Amino acid sequence: MNWNLLNGSNIDVGSFTAQCTGNCVDTQGSGGNPDSDIETKSSFALLAGPTYTISFSFGNTGGDNMVRLRIGTAFDQTFDTLTTPVGTVTRTFTATAQSATIRFTDLGPADNVGATLDNIVLSSDTGVGAVPEPSTVGLIGLGLAGLALARRHQSKPA
Repeated sequence: MNWNLLNGSNIDVGSFTAQCTGNCVDTQGSGGNPDSDIETKSSFALLAGPTYTISFSFGNTGGDNMVRLRIGTAFDQTFDTLTTPVGTVTRTFTATAQSATIRFTDLGPADNVGATLDNIVLSSDTGVGAVPEPSTVGLIGLGLAGLALARRHQSKPA
């Protein structure tokens, strides 16, 4: 995902906590910027009805930090590093619009240490059943053909 910095003067990207796999985002940056906003550069196409899942690695560089996550108008929740366990956070929601951006806002305090974000994944359950593998379809067809031959063989006069 590509991100825009909407508010605040900077964020930091680096390996700050154990939750970072490679580089992650420190939502306050080195300048102690509360209320910094990052938002996906592009919108995601959504369908009405299916359940969507957002997951991300949530860490903390120190202190009490809060981050607000918004996905269009369908999802809005604040995560506090004192009450949300550090690690992978997973939430589900139902879309209320045909497209949405993902937006994280740092809610402070302005203390030069922020919450960290990494491995952000948006996925959907479209409700479409699994498509059978070709070998399964072939076996079913072979079984039906065998049944038809057996029935034909039984119906012939002796």
